[in-house]
Amino acid sequence: MTTNFIYDTKSIMSRAWVLAREYRAKWAEKETRHSKWRKLNMNLRECFKCGLRNAWEEAKKSMTAARSNTSTFTQVRPNRGVRYLELLSIAERDGLNHGKSWYCGEREIETMGVNPMHEGELVCYVYAN
Repeated sequence: MTTNFIYDTKSIMSRAWVLAREYRAKWAEKETRHSKWRKLNMNLRECFKCGLRNAWEEAKKSMTAARSNTSTFTQVRPNRGVRYLELLSIAERDGLNHGKSWYCGEREIETMGVNPMHEGELVCYVYAN
């Protein structure tokens, strides 16, 4: 099974510029302290290259983490008894035996250990065969 991901290039570029500014600030700090650093030139473009490389690495790491985790509910509640909570989209995709769905709210997050990022999504109970 392969999963296609679309990278959010705007957030990657924004993250790269944030990293570039941080690198440039660190470089400027080193320039003022050490005379050997003044001889080398580290402009914002070079810092952006480093930041872009690191931002893409972060995005790729998060993508591989998302691929390895088919369901965050499975990780939160590994002890599956008679029934357990699952996203409706995953239950339908995997052809699981599930009940009526409802929108995930604060109650499910607080009492059932559901990941907060799933608030507002449809969830349902999945029953063992």
